[in-house]
Amino acid sequence: MLNEHQEQSASHGAVAIQANGNVIFNGLGLVEVRELCTLFLRDNFPRLREEARLIAEERVAQFASHLEAKLADNVNSIVIEKFRDPDVQTAINDAVQACARKGDAAHPNILANLILKKVSANSNDFKDIVMSEAVQVTPKLTREQIAFLAFVLVMQLYVFPGTSWESVERSFQSVEKVAASGFGISDIQRRHIHYSGAASVAGRNAVHPTYDMFDAMQQKYAPYGLHSFKSVMSEKTPTLVKLIGEYGKAQGDAVALTSVGVAIAVAYLSSFGFPDLDLLTETQA
Repeated sequence: MLNEHQEQSASHGAVAIQANGNVIFNGLGLVEVRELCTLFLRDNFPRLREEARLIAEERVAQFASHLEAKLADNVNSIVIEKFRDPDVQTAINDAVQACARKGDAAHPNILANLILKKVSANSNDFKDIVMSEAVQVTPKLTREQIAFLAFVLVMQLYVFPGTSWESVERSFQSVEKVAASGFGISDIQRRHIHYSGAASVAGRNAVHPTYDMFDAMQQKYAPYGLHSFKSVMSEKTPTLVKLIGEYGKAQGDAVALTSVGVAIAVAYLSSFGFPDLDLLTETQA
């Protein structure tokens, strides 16, 4: 994608970066990702009225911009040749169609993060399947539902690094900002999450095991050597105590995220700068 005033070459296996920001990997440019998105739009929406076509094109251009920026920011961790893979192109096509139809409601930033994962160097067959499924499910969820999934994920699985209660409190203040919209979602929205395949969600009246979140947090943060755990938490980490209360009201222990739900929640959180944990890595017994 060079113009007449640009020259660019790279030997086999090398990476070359143009001065204007277009990245070239073995002859395939990131700018071609943008063109691929436009092509998918035209193939799938050939008969839109002019006004609708312009809106759809603008939405797809915004998604393509998100995706191109993600790829450019993660040059060293992706395999650009994967964009020639029909499976990857199908995932992009799914994302393009969702963004063309729904715009921001399709969560283009999350979709871009999921595709980034799909073309990463540490992907595998299992992760590829999960990311493709997550691309299809994400546009079927509201932002509030995704925030709820992220909240449950954090409370169940995240351990924030830090050497003091102050750092833990700051971390959970950030959690509250990005998860608050998911607090108090209705039963019907919880059932829709279950229907989508992002999580197994028991109804509020269902019988489920009791789970003491304070005990769980003590296992995570007790190494700070504090004795009266609950009273110290109330003093040192009031936001965490508040979130434990919200988790209890939401019956978070009755929610089990599927692999797809985990992928969506991690992609959502990483868009806000949270640790991009690889929670889909299979461990050997």
